[in-house]
Amino acid sequence: MRKAAVLSLGCLLATASGIALAQSPAPTPPARPERIVISGSTTLQKVAEHWAQEFAPTRPALEIMVQGGGTDKGFEALLAGTSQIAMAAREMLEGEKSAFAAGHVVVEEHIVARDALAVLKNKTNPVGELDLAAVRRMFDGSVTNWREVGGPDQPVTVILRNPTSSTAELFRRLVMAPSTLTEKGKVAASQQEVVDQISNTPWAIGFAYFDRVLSHLDQVDVLRIRTGEGPAKLVFVSPLYFYARMPLSDNVKALIEFTKSARASEIAAEHGYFGLQDPM
Repeated sequence: MRKAAVLSLGCLLATASGIALAQSPAPTPPARPERIVISGSTTLQKVAEHWAQEFAPTRPALEIMVQGGGTDKGFEALLAGTSQIAMAAREMLEGEKSAFAAGHVVVEEHIVARDALAVLKNKTNPVGELDLAAVRRMFDGSVTNWREVGGPDQPVTVILRNPTSSTAELFRRLVMAPSTLTEKGKVAASQQEVVDQISNTPWAIGFAYFDRVLSHLDQVDVLRIRTGEGPAKLVFVSPLYFYARMPLSDNVKALIEFTKSARASEIAAEHGYFGLQDPM
């Protein structure tokens, strides 16, 4: 009897334990982190990657993926919903706006950094300032002698970048339109080579990103350009954009806010751009 009672008690405890285990709630799986996909302009890609590296650790449940492909591809991904942010080296075109409207997709435009180009000349060249029309005529090949723009009787040597380079594309858009670049200039393989060729060629003219020029002002001068009333320009500035798909998550809002910070401007400068907090 005693043995049977012990066995019965053991069975009861085992049964009770089983009921308790059966009634215990299953462990809650960890929440999946939010992923922000940023796609588009290769001009902005390295800057955006650096911003993501600094911003993501402040949001532990956040992953940020940055991929290039070009501004056009960025808008396509944004429209398709495969990215939350499109990087763009230009404003959205009317055709693109129509596509977003037709797809009932609303986006916010944010300027996050700025590109700037400068026109360069040799330090011995006495011409310090020209109007924009004269500069265009020099770079399209119409003007071949400096005396035609008020300078000495010396032939113009035009230093260009590869036509497919981002530098050449930006110069065509900011300075040359509707004119085109001459095909008779000397093509430099890099920004540094532009500086080197102009510093070694007294009557040369060329262009480069302004930040590349700052450390070489002992070798070349920046040509001031008159574009209308007011003081002549040292640089031609082009905004760089984030286009964000609505509605914005809290993390996307915070990331865009970060791009407008002093630290984000420092990062932009490290990659050769002006941030929003950099004076112009």
